[in-house]
Amino acid sequence: MKPLFATALYAILLTACGTNSGNVTLETLVDMQREYDGERVATRGVVRTFDNPRHYWIEDDKLNRVALLPEDQLPPLVGRTLRVVGTFSYSPSTGRIITIEQMELEL
Repeated sequence: MKPLFATALYAILLTACGTNSGNVTLETLVDMQREYDGERVATRGVVRTFDNPRHYWIEDDKLNRVALLPEDQLPPLVGRTLRVVGTFSYSPSTGRIITIEQMELEL
């Protein structure tokens, strides 16, 4: 195997098998929250909020919910469908959270 080809193939395999879990539904994140803890994921849902205390999350039609952080860019997006990429975390005390790396509105 040529060294350049072997290096490229190795990089592809690392990406495929690494910590990037890729596209995953909110339902899957809720059902398998412990398995996805610490993984980089991409998912989508409608942005929702609650006043007291103020917090934001995305949810699907079945009300599967995952909180979003940081929250500074989320207020004008409430009610809109958002695709987010970030690190998913879960703990019994804090719940399910995605720390946003990238986000984009879906039309």
